[in-house]
Amino acid sequence: MRIVKLDPSLLTSQDRSFILKFSLLEHDLLHFFENKDYEHAHEHIDQFFRDCALQDLSSEVVLQSLIGLVGGLTNISFFTHLNIAHFLELRLAFIKFLSSQNLKIEDFRDILFDIVQAFFSYNDEPTRNVDFSKVSKQVALTAYYINMHRYERLRIDQIFATLNLDKKYTLTRFRAELAFP
Repeated sequence: MRIVKLDPSLLTSQDRSFILKFSLLEHDLLHFFENKDYEHAHEHIDQFFRDCALQDLSSEVVLQSLIGLVGGLTNISFFTHLNIAHFLELRLAFIKFLSSQNLKIEDFRDILFDIVQAFFSYNDEPTRNVDFSKVSKQVALTAYYINMHRYERLRIDQIFATLNLDKKYTLTRFRAELAFP
């Protein structure tokens, strides 16, 4: 995956305005996702498109915004769902899709709705909050590392070697504490 660092000094006023408006929308969507409120999420997306002009936007700004939303939804699912395997699979699929596309601004609305609908569809599954004050240090450290390197291609062996953790023990703890398959 290509990682592009956007230079704020090179952003147009339209890009800056979009980033601000999308950040506010993202904040609302994360709140609605956490509270399983698809109706309000859908309303806020519609309002966003009524209020936000999309012409003359950098496709890279739009792409990075969508990737950020996917990461945020996955992160919220980590704290609100016991079994987040579906959300991790969704995250990987969307990031792979987004990074392989030559994103066109006219596709942005459909892709945004697809992302939100896909994440909310898994949000209907029975959940149990995870009390992160009670997870083992190995699980917490591994989860933190994965989150901090979410834009990188990670391998399990590499993660455990970097963190100096026993692979078998940590995977066992992950499965037991977070109900991974």
